[in-house]
Amino acid sequence: MNDYHVFNGSTWMPAAEAYKHNGQAWEKVWPLGVPKVKILSVEQKEVDGVGFAAVLKWEKLQGRYDYHAGLHVESPPTIGDLHAYETPEDTAYLFIGNPAYFGKTVYVGVVAQDLNTSTWGTEIAWVSIVVQPPTPEAPTDLKATLTPGSLTASLTWADSTSTFFTGYEVQGGNVKGGSPWNTAFNVSGSTYEFDTSQYGLSGFGESWEFRVRTKGFGSNSYSPWSSSVRPGPFTNPVQPQGQVVDVKPRQVPGERRVSVTWSSPTNGVTPKRYILQCGRSGYAWSPEFTIAHDGSNSYEFPENLFVDERDGALWNFRMRAMNDVGEGLNGGWSTNEQLTFRGVGMPDRPPGPLKLVSVERGGSTTINIRWTPPDYGGDVRTNQLRLTNVGTGRSRETTLSGDTHHPNGDRQSNVSVSAVGGSPYATWRVELTPTNDYGDGPTADQQFTVNRLASPTNLRAGAVTHDSVEILWDPVENATAYAVFSNGLMRGFTPVPDAGTHAEVGALLPDTEHVFQVVSVFNDEVSEGSEVLAVHTAAAPDEGLMLPAPVVKLERNKPAWNKWQASWTAVDGAATYRLKWTGSTPEGGGHGDHTLPDVDGLSYQYTGTDLAWNETVTCQVAAVDATGKEGEWSLPQNAV
Repeated sequence: MNDYHVFNGSTWMPAAEAYKHNGQAWEKVWPLGVPKVKILSVEQKEVDGVGFAAVLKWEKLQGRYDYHAGLHVESPPTIGDLHAYETPEDTAYLFIGNPAYFGKTVYVGVVAQDLNTSTWGTEIAWVSIVVQPPTPEAPTDLKATLTPGSLTASLTWADSTSTFFTGYEVQGGNVKGGSPWNTAFNVSGSTYEFDTSQYGLSGFGESWEFRVRTKGFGSNSYSPWSSSVRPGPFTNPVQPQGQVVDVKPRQVPGERRVSVTWSSPTNGVTPKRYILQCGRSGYAWSPEFTIAHDGSNSYEFPENLFVDERDGALWNFRMRAMNDVGEGLNGGWSTNEQLTFRGVGMPDRPPGPLKLVSVERGGSTTINIRWTPPDYGGDVRTNQLRLTNVGTGRSRETTLSGDTHHPNGDRQSNVSVSAVGGSPYATWRVELTPTNDYGDGPTADQQFTVNRLASPTNLRAGAVTHDSVEILWDPVENATAYAVFSNGLMRGFTPVPDAGTHAEVGALLPDTEHVFQVVSVFNDEVSEGSEVLAVHTAAAPDEGLMLPAPVVKLERNKPAWNKWQASWTAVDGAATYRLKWTGSTPEGGGHGDHTLPDVDGLSYQYTGTDLAWNETVTCQVAAVDATGKEGEWSLPQNAV
């Protein structure tokens, strides 16, 4: 309140300003302005109704004031930042639960406003804090249940009650036998199937234990481990079932009736039942047929299963023997046996469904449509095509021949797109209906995008060893590089013309079938994948008694994106260890194969400017004895 007045000759009026002489000069006593607020404390904590917050406290000024608080990341706040929180009290609760704040310096400030004069303070009081991510809480109610007939245990637990967490870390191990814990990272939900086969182990026993913890933000933000549990129950464990042999499907001559006979496994206990599957070649397996073990070892399929088959139709058959729940592992699938239908003619009915395979550029104004013909029904005479340019919405209808053959058994036809798009480079909706003398079959309806880049062709294998395969392909016009995939993971990037049209993929498992595919690249454009190529690596050379493979753990060394850390278990008789690793992205120079011999200790950390952001690194470790003899390589481990 203004206590200073002046007399204008008739009445007293409030003074705009007041001064007092201090003996040397006049000093201003009214108005003095809004003082700077004195901050008492700031702390981060969970606050009901707010969440993870910075709690800012200050000393209230004498008089009528409102206080405005706010924050700014990595620099002090301005007046504009201080309107996030308004209060006449002495405390503000400012939300800092944004993960973008974690690990960063946040400046928290406050300024006062005089309610009598509506005057703002000119000095902002602020204090800085480094926001620490909240510590997550340990999961509860962990349960581990054996999955019958498999090498897995199903784990479940209660969701963490922490406000912020990024997932879970699961561990399992044979603690009684002294085996190390095996770790599975980045479990997003509160369930997990722990598969011992991925560690080269044979299954679970009563000395296995599991535990789980919650992952927070930052490199070392974890909750405590949950209480450990053991899977079970183990009811009279027995040896696994053997493999069914001599599976023989037979067709009743001239009819669409099929029976199958087999021989029971020669090892393992007597099966309780069998599982039988069949499927048309090139299609998915049929649902499983469960057959009780009655000693007859024969089965006749329902007649309607093959009612649509025609001469030359090829089917595959397989079987496996099964235990009861709790009695051990079920048997593996038998080898696939085939049957070709003979003497059944052509069904007198409309065609069945066809499969659209691809749409690719044919010429400057044409596209090539490929499809797989129906497997049943009378011969297809024509195919009714409706072609739509998805971008323009323009369509046309035309009739295609029903017997235009492609060398691999598919059908194909070049179609002009001048009337609906002009250029083949577009997204096309293809609706194709097969027709014969008995009517129309179902319409196949699918969209395809035709890129300017063609897919690599003539994919083939060059040199093949026990742990590497050379992949070759024909050049693609305009391509500046090629990306090579193995089993779904990028394993090489070959720029043109340096590497050309071949690449060697290493660090492969011996005596294993690997699937390869190649795409062509031009700037930011990537072609469709080539046809897949399956190559079986050679068996590992017999070098006599070898040191066993270590169990390896590989992880990105946060917070540095260009570091990774490999650690492994000790191997008796090892003098040193040898590492090999392969990057898998085209950026930077980190891709390619690397060998790191003579590593002492049980860990290795790699830092390199040649690593690319989001690059996948695959690493393996082998022990080396005092004579320099290399042991078995560990299973590949990945980190991103």
